Amino acid sequence: MFSPGAAAGESSLRPPILRQLSQKDAAPVKLYPTKIVYNICSYLLPDGNALDLFPGGPYFAIMFTGFSGSAISFLITALISLFVIIDPSGNVFPYLALSQAAAPPERRKLARHACLYAFLILSLFIFVGRVFLNFFGISLPAFQIAGGLILFRIAFDMLEGRGHFNRLDTSSSLVATDYRDIALVPMTMPLLAGPGAISTILVLTSRSHSPLEDGLLVLALGLIMFLTYVVFRFAEQLLSHLKESGLRLLTRIMGLILAALAVEFVIQGLRTAFPGWN
Repeated sequence: MFSPGAAAGESSLRPPILRQLSQKDAAPVKLYPTKIVYNICSYLLPDGNALDLFPGGPYFAIMFTGFSGSAISFLITALISLFVIIDPSGNVFPYLALSQAAAPPERRKLARHACLYAFLILSLFIFVGRVFLNFFGISLPAFQIAGGLILFRIAFDMLEGRGHFNRLDTSSSLVATDYRDIALVPMTMPLLAGPGAISTILVLTSRSHSPLEDGLLVLALGLIMFLTYVVFRFAEQLLSHLKESGLRLLTRIMGLILAALAVEFVIQGLRTAFPGWN
């Protein structure tokens, strides 16, 4: 049977940091990931001083208690959205078409420069996105709704394999000699950092509410661009394993995911614009 004395005794067995956090926060405590890990380690170790095993462990716990689940959710959303809209596997076809006459070192240089240019261009929109919206007097909910509709249209093209996403057919018409700097045009724009990617960045920026989430968005973009470089680096091996039909199928699956994300962006924009709407 539960007794106040037992609860007090259990509380006294907690590590000092958790006792201080519990006494300080009388309101319901949010389940931060670091607190969960700390609690698990504390109950598994008999002495209850789990983080003392690590240098600066107690300070680590206090420092990252503010890294809430919402930030992790935002990071995951950014990673999925950027991966789907940039579509590294789908861009294998134009990359191979544009680099087929180049030596292996030149191919790696093309992939590296294209991903770097795309990262810089999209990062610029992360930092000037709000300025852009404020300059034109566009509210964040309005852009979330409009951006979601645009992304849904792009997702529909991905599902149907039409237009820009019919890359296997359009890549046959790409000739490297037609472009002065193929790393910038067409690899960076419009393939990697086109209107869809820019719209996605602006929508994600409109959903960011802190410098931490802005930093997580930059981190997500950097990870996706690094993944894109790896895909380009091993493009021939990837194509030999997945075949053309596999890459086509992968693009359509990502189009379905993008469609769901686009609808979610629209719903969030409507909820923000109309607080009483359920």
